[in-house]
Amino acid sequence: MALNFSLQEMQATLELATEQTEKYSEAIEIIDSSLKELEKVLKSSEIKLYEDIIDKYNNKKQTLVDAKEQMKEFCNIINEKILELDEAADSARANFE
Repeated sequence: MALNFSLQEMQATLELATEQTEKYSEAIEIIDSSLKELEKVLKSSEIKLYEDIIDKYNNKKQTLVDAKEQMKEFCNIINEKILELDEAADSARANFE
């Protein structure tokens, strides 16, 4: 099985992955700020609904952060491979000139 790709396709993938990573990071920030706003409405000494929501979110938040870090690492790996292949192509061209 042969690999068939181009540096342009890799660059397009990197751009899309970077864009999606940024959107994901923004979404986590929006959730955090929304929960802070929610506190103003739901926090009560009688009902622990807000505390329950926050506890459940905090229990899962590290998973969200880990996913964000994996997305960033994916982008870094693609970028490194693009640079490596670009350098290899430049080297090959230089050998034939």
